[in-house]
Amino acid sequence: MATPKFQNGPDPRRGKGGKRPGAGRPRNEEREFKAVVKEAVTKKLIGMADKLAAHYLKQAFKDNKVLMHAIDRVLPAAKAEVEVSGGVKIIRVVAPKYD
Repeated sequence: MATPKFQNGPDPRRGKGGKRPGAGRPRNEEREFKAVVKEAVTKKLIGMADKLAAHYLKQAFKDNKVLMHAIDRVLPAAKAEVEVSGGVKIIRVVAPKYD
């Protein structure tokens, strides 16, 4: 097998050089814009918290995946905030799939 001829310059398998779009740290204007947008979205979500919670609970009782998400993620977080005393026990059983 013949060896490839030596080529001067950059390796042709590599991409073109130069600036990559979006590379580097964000400018101050971009940081400020993101902060303003984040604050606005947070205010909007806080205002809609009751509606979002009601919709989430409706979906949890309709769809098993949402219910499992609620059991795995939401209940432990709520349990950490409010101490629950009583005989509540949630067991998750994952059955193997047979084809």
